Amino acid sequence: MIRIKGRGAIYGEVWYDEEPPSDPGVDIILYRQKAVPIAGARQVHFLSLVTDLAVEEGAITSKFSNTCRYQIRRAESKDGLCMEFITEPESRLEEFGDELHVQPILGFRKSSARIAVTR
Repeated sequence: MIRIKGRGAIYGEVWYDEEPPSDPGVDIILYRQKAVPIAGARQVHFLSLVTDLAVEEGAITSKFSNTCRYQIRRAESKDGLCMEFITEPESRLEEFGDELHVQPILGFRKSSARIAVTR
């Protein structure tokens, strides 16, 4: 669960099929991209693309449109942004939290090809 302090409440974001802790310490829990909707809860449908991250970088970028590849190259050359493939994200979780100015990440667990951030 990722905790976000709002103006009048503390929100907890739970992604995919992760279950919140028994005492989450938040006022509102937001379930994001849950496979099965929660009965009686308001839902917002979403569209999502699934990309196999186990393949080589070139195999992933080859599926991007010409415009998308151009925008990535332009962002790198003119805007100073970069696209980076990280094969072992565990070593970079703290850096990710620092960039987003979120509370320190205390732990993680691997699930298939995704990382679920937990506390």
